Amino acid sequence: GGERRLIAIIRDVTARRMAEAQVEQSEQTLRLITDSVPDMVWLSDLDLVPVYISPSVVRLRGYTLEELQALPLDRRLAPESCTLVLGMRDQLLADNGRDAREPVTIDLEFCKKGGGTFWSETIVTLIRDDAGRPAQILAVGRDITERKILENQVRRLASFPELNPEPVVEIN
Repeated sequence: GGERRLIAIIRDVTARRMAEAQVEQSEQTLRLITDSVPDMVWLSDLDLVPVYISPSVVRLRGYTLEELQALPLDRRLAPESCTLVLGMRDQLLADNGRDAREPVTIDLEFCKKGGGTFWSETIVTLIRDDAGRPAQILAVGRDITERKILENQVRRLASFPELNPEPVVEIN
């Protein structure tokens, strides 16, 4: 007769479960905040492919996260903004002395699904991992399209000679 024995190893996983619950609660709180604010919030990898977008991004642009992930950068941004973003990203990655929390603010022109664009004043922050290496790029943007339209109107008005105190000479 073979004797059967049962060996049991019991571990107390209470601390780990509590930590996991706290992380989940923090993620739910952060999602609630980003889902509620009118500003656009998105998180991208270092190749500028979005990994998270707030609902306000979908409302303003018309694209889902999956659609934006499939689009190349030059279809997500107007040409000048595309160049600005690439330069800003390269600067953030190259400047290892920069404080990880120091944001960069730039105005970007985003493409909308179905055509058209809109402008956003965008605050960009490089997110580092626990070892201090660049990991992701966080961007928070506010729609400033109306401001840009007014700035262009003022610039056009200033170009009329009768409104400009400086003489304008045209030579063919």
